[in-house]
Amino acid sequence: MIGILIRLSLVIFVLTTMPAQAQRKQSSQGNQAPLTARQVAARVLPSVVLVETPCGRGRTMFGSGFVVAQGMVATNRHTVECDGESYVTLVGQDKKFRVVAKYLDAAHDLAILKEEGLNATALPLSDAQNLSIGDKVYAAGNPRGLEGTFSDGIISGLRYSAGRIQFTAAISPGSSGGPVVDEYGRVIGVTVSYLEGGQNLNFAVPTAFLKTLIADVQSGKANDARAVKAPTPLPVPTRRAGAISYTLIVDNSSTLKEQFIFVKRVARALIEQNGADDGARVVFFTPGGARRPARFATDRGALLESVESIEARSDGWTQPVIDALVDTIQKAAHPANSFNTDAVIVLTHGMDGVSEATWEQLRSLARERKVPVYCVLFAPDQRDLSGYDTGRLIAEIDKWRERMKTSEQMLRAITQESGGQLFVPDSEGQLDVFANEIMRDLHKTRSR
Repeated sequence: MIGILIRLSLVIFVLTTMPAQAQRKQSSQGNQAPLTARQVAARVLPSVVLVETPCGRGRTMFGSGFVVAQGMVATNRHTVECDGESYVTLVGQDKKFRVVAKYLDAAHDLAILKEEGLNATALPLSDAQNLSIGDKVYAAGNPRGLEGTFSDGIISGLRYSAGRIQFTAAISPGSSGGPVVDEYGRVIGVTVSYLEGGQNLNFAVPTAFLKTLIADVQSGKANDARAVKAPTPLPVPTRRAGAISYTLIVDNSSTLKEQFIFVKRVARALIEQNGADDGARVVFFTPGGARRPARFATDRGALLESVESIEARSDGWTQPVIDALVDTIQKAAHPANSFNTDAVIVLTHGMDGVSEATWEQLRSLARERKVPVYCVLFAPDQRDLSGYDTGRLIAEIDKWRERMKTSEQMLRAITQESGGQLFVPDSEGQLDVFANEIMRDLHKTRSR
């Protein structure tokens, strides 16, 4: 399939109303008539929850879930994959319930959470064997944090070989983990993802897998992920004296499209000066800002191929670059980390839109860890304002310039406090010189 499959946090309810199947579906419930959309919403929403898990650095992952038994909530595994303590809140209520146990099914992206004190009606689970393409569906959950959202659609595909039900009811990030229900309010699936670039190509995990996980939890076969000990970390690989290892973060946002050829030139120049035992890990970003790290390697050819494969993104969001920098510095000095970074090298156009709090956190971290940060800042060209006669437009451009100036000042402070250096090229001829100076400084520091 063309596109990128995106995991969400969402809730879904499915209602089937194909006229040709009405008699068959009605017979499965005796003489009970299918419920209306309003009735389904009223029956399901009181059992839907908001799932939240702190992920560190001030970030929190939000998702959806639903009650499947007393004190038990079903959701997606990826909504609770952070190490922070998770909480669930019933839609429309304020009280948070702490998750005291997590049971995970990584193969099907499912999780069962046990809570303290939560009391709500469990939603019935269907085996989903009588589904047909065209059956009407309803989705409910917390997309973009909008609690208790309810939308409709149809089943557009049955991808049982892939373990998925395809549907069109509207979902967004935040909907992951919600129920998909039939016309009688029975859960037939758990919302899990959508296909980026498609038109309402959304997917749910069939309840057959959820039933198995619930049975394993109730029988004691499933292990509480919170109680499982972390695996013993791999030993730090030994390196020859003087060899260096560094992380190269390449900001490939669209602000740099015209300059990106020069960004790659600096990256190549850095790698080409690697010694025989030197190695690097290259980090860049996919559309939407997801981090895409290449594996650490001492193979110069493999590293150069990684750089050549990077393309400029279609968005200009720079927060992911800061996140990658923070994460790398935090892990670099950790003795249990199998990749012990000697330095971080960032190639960027500047961190436009980053908050003062984030800058201060990064500055404090650089000061504390003393992992050298080197930055090559490709400052955007100054714009000629003579052609503008709109005062407001000029004011906006001035604000943009001021943000770029602040970005340069903060990056200079961070590199200096960490023991690194900031480079701002104003001519093409400086690019190789800067790369040579960074690598020479790294080898000098490493040999001390």
